[in-house]
Amino acid sequence: MMDSMQLLHEYAALQERLCDALFDRYPIEDTNLLLDLPKQGIMAVGDDVWEFQRHGLGVCFTNPSTNEVVDAHVDLADHRGGIDAWRLIQYTESKGIEALTHEGTEFDATQLSSLETMLEQLSHMGVLVVAKQKPRLYSLT
Repeated sequence: MMDSMQLLHEYAALQERLCDALFDRYPIEDTNLLLDLPKQGIMAVGDDVWEFQRHGLGVCFTNPSTNEVVDAHVDLADHRGGIDAWRLIQYTESKGIEALTHEGTEFDATQLSSLETMLEQLSHMGVLVVAKQKPRLYSLT
């Protein structure tokens, strides 16, 4: 079990570092469809090597050493630290995290609906703000 705020800060910072490194390495003009980004590649971020694969409107990053997955699947150019339930479930599964807690409430990190509920509650508490309505994307305050 892991504290939800710790995980959200960890995830957002990591995703932001990965997106920054990607855009530094590949100057992209088409930030919506990412068509000028290679379909796949490898890049160093700090001391780690990350593989990436472009898909749909986003990019999935995988660390082959740790098996961590960061799937920045929409609006990665405008919201590099963006958080949604799909991104979190991919990340928590890759790290073997099955539950998250916030102020005594436990959330099932293997269920999309549970993570959506957690994000909504954190938004109502002012911990997160809605960065985009559809699809629902949050940012840390």
